[in-house]
Amino acid sequence: LRLDRLLAAAASLPKGPPAEQPAGPARKTDAGSRPPTLTAQGRLHVGQASYEGLLVRDLGLRYTWEDGVLTVTDLAAGLAQGALTGELRLDAQGAAPAFQGSTRAQGLELAELLAASPQAAGKAQGKAELAARLSGASFDWPQLRESLQADGTFGADRLQLKRTKAFVAMARLLDLPELEEPAFDRLAGSFRVAAALAQVNAILEQPQLRLETDGQVGLDGSLDLPVTLDLAEPLAGRLRAQTPLGRLLIDREGRAQIQLRLTGTASDPQARLDAAAAQERLQDALRQKTREEIQRVLPGMKTLPPAPPPTDTDLRQRLERLRRR
Repeated sequence: LRLDRLLAAAASLPKGPPAEQPAGPARKTDAGSRPPTLTAQGRLHVGQASYEGLLVRDLGLRYTWEDGVLTVTDLAAGLAQGALTGELRLDAQGAAPAFQGSTRAQGLELAELLAASPQAAGKAQGKAELAARLSGASFDWPQLRESLQADGTFGADRLQLKRTKAFVAMARLLDLPELEEPAFDRLAGSFRVAAALAQVNAILEQPQLRLETDGQVGLDGSLDLPVTLDLAEPLAGRLRAQTPLGRLLIDREGRAQIQLRLTGTASDPQARLDAAAAQERLQDALRQKTREEIQRVLPGMKTLPPAPPPTDTDLRQRLERLRRR
């Protein structure tokens, strides 16, 4: 199946009301009769389907159609050298079709999956996975965006990013070119979609860099993502050399922790330091440096022991002095 050709053919069909039929004798019908309700059930198998260069292989499913409701079960297909499974229920009786379903994907090659999108092609490599439940109404995006609800988990192994806009923005802010094309051993995260907002939690890890975020991505592309970067050597050393306050952010183990915030949109992300978190971090670092300096300058200084609590004798003597006054 060439899905792009089928969709193009469907889009070329004439729209609007059908042409008026010539007048003629009215057709007699039984007022009490109703058109028969269509019911169907069966199995579908497609050896190969394609859309904009993305191939789906060995697509199979079971379906039933009854009372305007389509139920799809046992959906399975090969996608991007991985496997896709799922189920779907579509109710077409209302003004807008309503759907709910679930899907699971494993072993997807990101490079092959993203190649179908001109904006995302070549931006990432790795093996990806996804598990999600979703529901909504309408296939018109403005309406679907408001009604869509979803939750699930996602992940990737051996993830290599190629100048994605968010990482380029962070790299330029911190003057660390290594962040423009980072490689991570593992990505793990979860999401929940409601009211046109996706709440996203994700952790990306490799020996020199750990990134964690827990924030919001709007379905309109808007971003509000607090980001915590945990840098080890040699990245921490470069930060110390290139940033005036970098040395204050390095802990005793040689790691640096920085709080950022990504705002703007997915197509034009803006990275900035989280001022409140940075101020708190610097205050903690200054207090620690001050304690270390005092201990260095006054190594023999000892703190005085706390005064012992008063004894019963001391209390009686104090009461007696007060009485005499």
